[in-house]
Amino acid sequence: MFLARVRQYCSSVRAAYLFGRGSRSFFSGNYSAAARLLEEASRLDSSNEIDPLYFSLLGRCYLKSERYREAVEQLSKSLDLFSRADTSPKNQYQRQELLRTRDALQQAVQKLKDARGTAPPEKRQDCRT
Repeated sequence: MFLARVRQYCSSVRAAYLFGRGSRSFFSGNYSAAARLLEEASRLDSSNEIDPLYFSLLGRCYLKSERYREAVEQLSKSLDLFSRADTSPKNQYQRQELLRTRDALQQAVQKLKDARGTAPPEKRQDCRT
């Protein structure tokens, strides 16, 4: 029991470290590195199901990397979680992130539709998975 808690704690600490590095990579414009770090952080942190920021940043990385289906999937998860979070005026950061996520999701959906509509028929099924 004790060892299981220690392992979980270590995983959470490593996940937080990777999330920080991934965030820094994202805001520096290195989206592929950010996506790799955020994916790993998400796998390590079992509590990330309640943190919409993981999914928001990862979805925005995918959007910038033209991985539209994955972007829509991650941003949809994030938007669902943000919509259940406290977005009262006192929690201004959550409200701003909710709006950024919503805008990114709309952009990803439009890009996915555009990619499907402009690709030759034989390539339409394979629009950047």
